[in-house]
Amino acid sequence: MRGNVSFGDGMYKSIDAGKTWKHVGLNDSYAIGSIAIHPQNENIVYVAAQGHIWGPNKERGLYKTTDGGATWNLILKGANDTTGCVDVKLDPTNPNIIYASMWKAFRTPYSLSSGGNGSGLYKSIDGGIPGK
Repeated sequence: MRGNVSFGDGMYKSIDAGKTWKHVGLNDSYAIGSIAIHPQNENIVYVAAQGHIWGPNKERGLYKTTDGGATWNLILKGANDTTGCVDVKLDPTNPNIIYASMWKAFRTPYSLSSGGNGSGLYKSIDGGIPGK
């Protein structure tokens, strides 16, 4: 997490091999570490959002869409507003098994706070159904 890295403004989707792009939400996710697309259903997408690196924000966590990005659900939230999701992977033999890494981190002009409560590896065996 470097202080001189540019940030994003959400997710974009192309349905024509990258010729054109459409913004599909997660405007304030700021830093997205990775995405995972369900291998049998391209409308199911998971997004690991680290969030604002300069301080807390509520948009940190693991997001899921089942409608190709029309709507997003926060399915894994950090222990606090400085813990975000940095990586997400689907089990290649069973895409309902999801691994997500959470990282409590933020920068100040002179320091990096890294690790702590909520950091770690998380696993879902039900496709990331919220509340389970």
